[in-house]
Amino acid sequence: MNNLFVVVDATNQGSFSHLTRHRVPGAMPFGAKYRLIDFTLSNCKNSKIYNVAIFPYGNYRSLSDQIGSGNRWDLNRRKDGIFILPPKVLTNTIDHEISFQRMYEHIEYFKRSSQEYALITPANVVINIDYMSLLDKHIDADLDLSTFVGSDYERLKIYIINKELLIDYISKYDQIQYRNLSDVFDFSSSLKKAAHRIEQSSFLIESSRGLFNANMQLMNEQVRQEIFIKDWPIYSKETMSAPTRYGESAVVKNSIIASGAVIEGEVYHSVIGRKVHVRKNAKVYHSVLMNHADIGENAQVQYSILDKETKVIDHAKVLGTIDQLFVSEKKQIVTTEKGLTILQVSAEVQPFMKTGGLADVVGANAEAYSSLGKKSLVIMPMYPKIFENYELLLKHVGDKTIDFGDDQYKASLYALNNENTVYYFIETYQFFDRDKIYGYPDDDERFAFFSLAVIDFLEYLESFPNVIHVHDWHSALIPMLLKEYGMKIKTLLTIHNIEYQGKFTQRVLSKLKVKTAYNFFRPNALNFLETGIHLADKVSTVSETYKDELAYEYYSKNLVDAIQRRARDFYGILNGVSENVGPKNDLDIYQKYDLVNVFSAKPRNKEDLQKKLGLTLSKDFFIIGMVTRIVEQKGFDIILPALYEILKNPQIQFVILGTGQEKYLDNLRNLEKQFPNQVSVNLTYDATNPNYIYAGADLFLMPSRVEPCGLGQMIALKYGTIPLVRQTGGLNDTVDHYDLSSKRGNGFKFYNFDVRDLVFQLEFAYSIYKNHPNDWHQLIINAMNSRFTIKDSAIKYIELYEMMV
Repeated sequence: MNNLFVVVDATNQGSFSHLTRHRVPGAMPFGAKYRLIDFTLSNCKNSKIYNVAIFPYGNYRSLSDQIGSGNRWDLNRRKDGIFILPPKVLTNTIDHEISFQRMYEHIEYFKRSSQEYALITPANVVINIDYMSLLDKHIDADLDLSTFVGSDYERLKIYIINKELLIDYISKYDQIQYRNLSDVFDFSSSLKKAAHRIEQSSFLIESSRGLFNANMQLMNEQVRQEIFIKDWPIYSKETMSAPTRYGESAVVKNSIIASGAVIEGEVYHSVIGRKVHVRKNAKVYHSVLMNHADIGENAQVQYSILDKETKVIDHAKVLGTIDQLFVSEKKQIVTTEKGLTILQVSAEVQPFMKTGGLADVVGANAEAYSSLGKKSLVIMPMYPKIFENYELLLKHVGDKTIDFGDDQYKASLYALNNENTVYYFIETYQFFDRDKIYGYPDDDERFAFFSLAVIDFLEYLESFPNVIHVHDWHSALIPMLLKEYGMKIKTLLTIHNIEYQGKFTQRVLSKLKVKTAYNFFRPNALNFLETGIHLADKVSTVSETYKDELAYEYYSKNLVDAIQRRARDFYGILNGVSENVGPKNDLDIYQKYDLVNVFSAKPRNKEDLQKKLGLTLSKDFFIIGMVTRIVEQKGFDIILPALYEILKNPQIQFVILGTGQEKYLDNLRNLEKQFPNQVSVNLTYDATNPNYIYAGADLFLMPSRVEPCGLGQMIALKYGTIPLVRQTGGLNDTVDHYDLSSKRGNGFKFYNFDVRDLVFQLEFAYSIYKNHPNDWHQLIINAMNSRFTIKDSAIKYIELYEMMV
C-alpha cells in the first residue's frame, strides 16, 4: 500500500476574471475535453494513491459535479477515497495557496489518514507524473520538506512533507509566523529542504493568460507527448458525444478538436471544445473555444477565450490581440463592434476639479475611450474654479428650467472639446457655486439635482449615449431616475471606495418625484450608493480582489446584502496608470532613467533624496519610502510599531510624504526625533516632490488594511522601487511576491494585518537587498517591466459596455 496521501489545494481563486464567476479554477476546461482537476486526480489513480482530500473555496458545485463519486479515478472506496472539505468559516481569503488555518478546519482528516507522508498540490496544475517518484526523491534526499519546480524553475506549489510535521504546523497555525508551506520553505532555517526540478512539461495555471498560453502549448508535439502518455492516461468525466463533423469547406490546421464539434469554417492554431459549432465561412485563429460555443457565419475570432455557450453572431468580429486577449462570459452573446457612445458622470474629473483618485480615473479613461475609437462624453458640475480657469474654452450649449420639488432652478450646460472627448459642465449657482466639491449640509440635494439635470440635458449632448457610466454615490441615483422616467439606457455603476456611500434622509425623493417604493428603502433613510447598486444594469469596482472582498461584511459592511444580490452582475476592473508616468521622461528627478541605465541612475537619485531630506548619505543604506494619506486605512496602526523595530538597524532609512490624522502625525514626528539621521517626515503634500521618493527609495511601503485599487504601488513599479504591500484589493492584483527559485515576482506581500508579519517581510526585503544583489537587480527589472496601463483598463470597460448594449 502506498504511504502517501494527497491534499488538493483548490482555494486559490487566481486571476481569471469572469471565467471563475461560475466555477473554481480547478473546474476550468482545458485541452478541449478535460478539466484542470482531471490531471491531479489522474496522477493519483496512476500512482495508486487512494486517499485524496480537496479543499475548495466558494462556489465549487462545478468541481463537485466533475468529480462525482470519484469512481472514474478509483476513489469511490469504503476506506480512504475522495473527500471534498469545504470551508467551515465563510471569510474571504485571498491566499495564493492553502493556509495552515484552512487545513485546521479539517484537522481530523489529517489525523485519521494512515499514510506517513502528505503531498500537497494545486487543483490547477497540468502535469502527468508519478507522485510516488516524487516521494522517492524526497525520501532519498532525507528531507523534511520538498517542493517541486518546472523546467523553467517556476514553482509548481507541489510539496511533500511528513504528516506529523504537517499536523504540527496546522495545530500551531495561530502561534507560528508561517502562513503556508511556501512560507515554511522560504523562511524556515531549521528544516532540511530542497527544490526538485521536473524536466517534463508542466503548467501552473493561475490566470486567463496562463490558461490561454498552456492551451496554445498543446500545439507543440513534444508537449502533447509529455502531457498525454498512452500508458499513463488522463481520465475525465465520461460524456457521450458524436464524432466531430467537418463540412465541405472546412479547413483545420494545427488545432485540437474535441468530439461532438461541427466545423464548417476555418480553424487555425486553436483548441475547440465539445459540441462547438464553427459555421460556414467563419474563421477562428489562436483561440480557445469551450464547450457549446457557437461561431456564426462569416464571423471572425482571434486571440480569444470563449467560455461555454458563448454565441458569436453572424459577421461579428471578435479581435483580441496577443497582448490583450478577449475573454467572454458563459452564455454571452458577442456582437460586432458597435457605434458606442459612452457618457461618464462624475462629481470630479481631472484636469478640471480633483480631490482624489476618482478624478484621475474618469479623466484618463475618457481620453482612452476616444483614442480607441469610441465616442467619449463626460459630464460634471460647473464649479467656480472651472469657469475661472477655462472660461475662454467653454462653449455655452443651452439652458433649462428644472423642477426640483416645489422650486424651479435655472441650469446651464457648457461644453469643452479636448482631443475628441467632449466634457460637459452643468452650472446651477444655488448648488455648485461653492469652493469645495463635498462636505456641505445639502450635499443630498446638490447631487440629487445634478443627477436630475444630467437626464434633462441628455437631448442637448452631441451624441445620445448607449451607456451611462456613473461613479460613486454622487451620481448613483441616475439608474433609479432613468427607470422612473421610462428611459431605457444601460447604466454601469463603479464603486471606487465603498466607505463613501451618501447616507441621507429621504427628503430628496419627493423633490425628484420618485413614486416607486423600492423594497430596499429603509424608513426615512436613503443611501445613494445602495440605490445605484440595486438598480444599475451592471456594477463594477476598481480591482478584481476588491470585488471579491466586497462579498464579505468586513469590507462592504452595511451593503453586503446588496453586493451579494448583484454577484452575477458585479465586475472588477483594475485602474491603470498613465504611460507618461515614469522615470524616463521625469524632469523633476536628479537623473532620468529606464531599464538601460537604471542601475547607475537610481543610486544617484537615492543620494539626491538623502541630500534634499537631510539624511545620512550612503548608497548602501536601504531607504523605505511612502507617499500616502496618513490615515488608519493605509495601515498606520501596524506601520508605526514596525518602523520602531526595523529602524534599530542604522543602515535603514525611512521617508514619508503626506498628510492625515493628527494622532499618526504626532507619532511620525516622534519617530523622526528618535531617529533624526534615518527618518524624514514631510507632512504637507508640497513639502517635497513625491517623484524624488519614487526615484530615490529602494522600497515603497503600502501595507493598507483596505485598498480598493491603489496607484502608488503602480507608480513605484514604474520607477523600479520595489513595493511591499498587504494582500488586499488592487495591491494583491498588481504585486507578485518575489520567488527566489524562479526569480519571478515584482515585490513583497503578506496577508495578516499584523505588526509581526510586516516586520518579517521588511527584514526579508532588506536581507535580499543586502545579501543578494543579483536578486535585487532582478526585482527592479521585473518591477519596471510590470504593465498596468490606462489603455488596458479602458479596453476592459469597453468590452463590458458592449456586452451590456
